[in-house]
Amino acid sequence: MSEHAAGIDHGVGLDRPTRYALIALALAQALALYALARASDANVDLRWLYGGCALAGLLPPLFYLGCNRFYDWRNLVAALLAGPLLFALGWHLGWLYGPAAAGSNPPDDFIFSFAVSMGVAVFVLASYLRAWSAHQRPVFRYPELLLYTHEQLFSIVLVVVFSGIAWALLALWAALFDAIGIRLFSWLFQQPLFVWLGHGLIAGIALAVIRSQPRLIATLSAMTRALLRVLLVPVATAILLFVLALPWVGLEPIWDTGQAASLMMALSLVLLALFATAFLPDASDSGYPRPVRALIWLAVVILPINVALAAWALGLRIDQHGLSVDRLWAAIMLAFIAAYALGYALVILCSPAKASARLQRINVVLGLVVAGTLILVNTPLADLRALSAHDQAQRLLQSRIAPERFDYAYLRRELGPYGMAELKRLRDSDFAAEHPAAAQRIARVMKSPTAADPEPLLDTRDPEAVAAAFDIVPSDVRVPEQVAKLAVQASPRCLRSPRQCRLVQAVHADMTFWWEITRSGGNNRYGTAFAEIDGRWRNVGSVVSRGCRDKPASADDDHTAPRALGGPFAAFVDDHCIYVIDPSADFLTRRGALR
Repeated sequence: MSEHAAGIDHGVGLDRPTRYALIALALAQALALYALARASDANVDLRWLYGGCALAGLLPPLFYLGCNRFYDWRNLVAALLAGPLLFALGWHLGWLYGPAAAGSNPPDDFIFSFAVSMGVAVFVLASYLRAWSAHQRPVFRYPELLLYTHEQLFSIVLVVVFSGIAWALLALWAALFDAIGIRLFSWLFQQPLFVWLGHGLIAGIALAVIRSQPRLIATLSAMTRALLRVLLVPVATAILLFVLALPWVGLEPIWDTGQAASLMMALSLVLLALFATAFLPDASDSGYPRPVRALIWLAVVILPINVALAAWALGLRIDQHGLSVDRLWAAIMLAFIAAYALGYALVILCSPAKASARLQRINVVLGLVVAGTLILVNTPLADLRALSAHDQAQRLLQSRIAPERFDYAYLRRELGPYGMAELKRLRDSDFAAEHPAAAQRIARVMKSPTAADPEPLLDTRDPEAVAAAFDIVPSDVRVPEQVAKLAVQASPRCLRSPRQCRLVQAVHADMTFWWEITRSGGNNRYGTAFAEIDGRWRNVGSVVSRGCRDKPASADDDHTAPRALGGPFAAFVDDHCIYVIDPSADFLTRRGALR
């Protein structure tokens, strides 16, 4: 369906009242954010502060991108619905940092994840508000929603570019007058109030001008889709060849990459984005020959296989290490990709004659689902931190992880008040009574003034006690006393989380190495290497993995000693990784001096 057939009119831009209203809204937003920035220095309740920031930071963009006419009553409806919701979500974020977080240390990425997820939700909803206003009723057609999305993207990019140029000119202005001894403008342009208002005014003017040129944006959108059509063919070919190669090479090489889930998710997401943007709006008039169109349809049909493999890889990680906020975000992204991929495949297989129209309707519905999900995970009803804290605590209570290997500090350091609540529940449970050492660690984590792990509970001067805190590989060797002392100096954090790190003996033709490395360290492992030189053990540099593969949880207890690889280098391999000794500059300098 072409844009003309869809009823999309590119000839009418913003009227004068709407342009002035957007500029005034940008100035009002700048003043509000300036006031909130000043209030942040006055010990204001963070719930009110973050609620205000969410309202002032996210509500105006909804109208910058989605407003058609200033006097449209739908703008008022959108403000009445979105305003209280955004304030409530910001209030919840402030609760995570405010009184509820007493005793915990929430990380800054709470704000980052909130800003990104809610920014995407507002961006998506702006297209629906625009379509609602354009049709005077809630009628949503995929080609026009796609065009509005492109307009929003181009508007944001052009506003950023214009703002950068404008501030560069102001800096040149100030420098010019500084050169003749007039520093008024240099002082003025650095005042916080001027900076906030300047940003608002410049961005508001740029937005008003850009949105008054709909035909230009439509032309850019058409050019972008034409270029993306070129990229869609190699991406679809890559997907098809990847799936066809699996029966020949098996699944083992996928896990050997160590990044199976992320690689397949990224490839699936790229194909879906290109298909929905460059092909779906007008599949019958895409400019492709019939065999190429067939290849694209086939790649989309087999995409669920790719999604299933990515889900399997992610499931292995969750089964091994439990839920975390990062893994839950990955699961949400995978759920979005699976919804599109499965929906596309079923429609194409079940009703190929009407596939294009039905796929467009799926996209309209799933767009609202994506926005709603991103809003939901920022509410107390589905907060990812709460889910992670509960799951991690249950893994401990259900003996899916040994108490001495559990990362108690993670609950406090990464999960805010939810993690602290679970620590208190563990402290007051029968589990603490049955495991005195774990109860002591919980108490020390909760009392620590920072979210870092507490001091180790063992005597660091006792080599036997230090060695007992590590997982020894191979298990039948004794750790030299000097190696135990070096391990304490190199990585004291390992003593705060008993059995979370390994001391590994690796025998080479020239010398024997020991290295300290984090247990279950993922696919990019790094540690400190020690070697015996002239009868004394020394820190000789680092040990770095050069390729690991995902492994099941049962393999985490493997105690296979690494085997030396032949050749003029110190490299070793075990059943999961290849390790290379990377000598330090200090060690090499000393060796050179000895020779």
